[in-house]
Amino acid sequence: MNENYELGYENGQIAMLDALNQKLTNISEPLYRKLLKDGKLDSAGNAQLDVLNSIRDWQIERIEELHD
Repeated sequence: MNENYELGYENGQIAMLDALNQKLTNISEPLYRKLLKDGKLDSAGNAQLDVLNSIRDWQIERIEELHD
């Protein structure tokens, strides 16, 4: 039973991290489109993209840790 609990907990974390990835994509995609269209972002857009990329880096690291 303990193995099932641990596996369920891990699967729940992965599902949450996958959902977070989708939310990050939904938020950052318009910023990337604007960057491609205009060639630049204002300081607020740059700050948002930096934060989103930092969160995505953490999310990827966390998923890799869970798979190890």
